[in-house]
Amino acid sequence: MPSPAVRKSERRAFARLMETLEVSGPKRYAALVRASKREILMRALGRHDWNRTHTAAWLGIQRSELSRLITVLGLSIPQPARPPMRRDGHGFFKERV
Repeated sequence: MPSPAVRKSERRAFARLMETLEVSGPKRYAALVRASKREILMRALGRHDWNRTHTAAWLGIQRSELSRLITVLGLSIPQPARPPMRRDGHGFFKERV
């Protein structure tokens, strides 16, 4: 059985999470579950620099399941910034430095 201090900290963390979620309507439970999933996935993805493979491993789910959740929940994943490409003299592309 966890100590009361652990349970108290878990309650505080859950309360903070619930404060960040704005949900109303007749299907409040379903909306809360969906909003909670979105929040958990966004925080986990941010923690792993938006790397889906590392995030899925950390969450203990398959990468395909994470991709499905991202699609179903409508999350937008930022694309990494890449330097513009240019052709070298031989028809190949090189990164601009």
